[in-house]
Amino acid sequence: KDIVDLYLADSTPEEKAVFDEAESEAKLTRKWILDIMDQSELLPKSAFLKKSLNSSELFLLHLIQSHYLRIYPKIKKSGTPQEIERIETYIQMTILAISEGLGFGG
Repeated sequence: KDIVDLYLADSTPEEKAVFDEAESEAKLTRKWILDIMDQSELLPKSAFLKKSLNSSELFLLHLIQSHYLRIYPKIKKSGTPQEIERIETYIQMTILAISEGLGFGG
């Protein structure tokens, strides 16, 4: 939840409402998956993934990503095309790094 709070720190009420709706849908999806699979908890595909989700390296990447996502709207509104391109590249790099860290890259 701490990472989510960082993402939402400077959000507008509309952005928070979108997040709340997405969070509700995610909870409902989780409930249905557990019901359909007759499980009490969601299980990762591998032990490595379960361990990786709690790694300090991924937490650091999420912090970096939340920083760039937080400043992106300001830069998009008043930054130069080069600044906008740079911040978008940084965000893409964090997405790829997190994906790679979870074993989905390549």
